Order: sequence, then structure tokens, then C-alpha cells
Amino acid sequence: MEKIAGVLGVTLGAFFAGVDKGEGPLVTRVNERGHLTSAWSKAEVETLSATTSPRRFEALLITLRPGGRSSKHPVPHPTDEFAFVLKGRVTLRLGPGEYQLQTGDSVILRPRELRLWTNAGRFDCRFLVVARA
Repeated sequence: MEKIAGVLGVTLGAFFAGVDKGEGPLVTRVNERGHLTSAWSKAEVETLSATTSPRRFEALLITLRPGGRSSKHPVPHPTDEFAFVLKGRVTLRLGPGEYQLQTGDSVILRPRELRLWTNAGRFDCRFLVVARA
């Protein structure tokens, strides 16, 4: 157990304290997801993580329609993020660089790195973003 706690970066006491709290899984049912549709950005955002309990992660399912974008200008996020493209093609602008991502591609984004997601294609694209809360 000590090795597992070490890999997780916690003490053995903290490891067992987390187990002793009796916290179960935080299940979010498909009909309980938060949902936002933005007409100007041609984006649909769904929250996949429970919003009523303390969270360690925030998971979002983002759909960009053709011509859609995540914002008007590149913006930073305060924590690490992991993104995985589920469907289609999307362009990710990171600082001065630009990356064409397609189904199955993933990326880890560093904190405060300027980013902008765009869909210049003819079909919807969908990707998952998980961030530290």
C-alpha cells in the first residue's frame, strides 16, 4: 500500500483517509448533464462531471459545428487539461503553433497556455476535455 500511496503522491495516512470517508462514485446520468448551446460560437458544451459535490476533475464534452470556435480569441485555462478527439477534425491553436487533430488524437495542455479550438471543416467535431478542478 505504501508504494501505491507514493505513486499517487500522498502519505499512507492520507491514502487511507480517502478510503475511510466512505465517498462513493460521483455518477452523472446523461439526463442530468449541464448543457449550454452558443449560437455565435456554433458550440455545444455538456458537463460530464457531477456539479453538486466537490470535484477533483471537470470533464466537458464539446461539439463544434462547422465554422465553430471555442472563443473569439485564444484564452488560457488555469490548470492542466487533457483533450481527446472523439469525432471529426478540429484545429487547436496553442500560442503561436497550430495543430490539426482528428478522431483518436489527444493532447495535454499546460496551465495558462493560450488556446483556441476551431472547426473549419464541413462536419461536426466532438472532443472531450478533462481539467483539474
